[in-house]
Amino acid sequence: MDEIKPCPCDSIQLLKSYDEHFYIYGPASIEIKDKQTDKIRASALDASLSQLIRRGRLSYGHQDIIVGEILTEAMIGGKLYKTHVTHDRMMVLGDIWDDTEASIEARQKSTDGILKSYSISGQIRKGGSTRVCDASGCFRDIFKIDQHAV
Repeated sequence: MDEIKPCPCDSIQLLKSYDEHFYIYGPASIEIKDKQTDKIRASALDASLSQLIRRGRLSYGHQDIIVGEILTEAMIGGKLYKTHVTHDRMMVLGDIWDDTEASIEARQKSTDGILKSYSISGQIRKGGSTRVCDASGCFRDIFKIDQHAV
């Protein structure tokens, strides 16, 4: 079994579309300041990864619309892909279903390159962040988070 090296990309990749599986893989969070001026530490993502795996939810459009599941790992095209945290990002392997209009739309938008990134849904734990200012500006440094979905 060859394990794939961490994806250097900043967007999800369509891995393979089968009759019943539609695998996507890519970063769900990168340890950089985001649009909301939050920076989630990789260590916080790693500490809460089991919560995400337990819930296993792929949601659509930051809503409670479940379109698939998060997989811990799968052998695809002779390579082993895993949901895991590296030194600076959380990589997620997902399988988008085909049983609702929303999941079919998510598949199509992934195929068309319109839907190209994950976004985590979570909540900062009490006392789990601090405000930091540096040369690039101020941001919220998050070091404790609960993860609910991607």
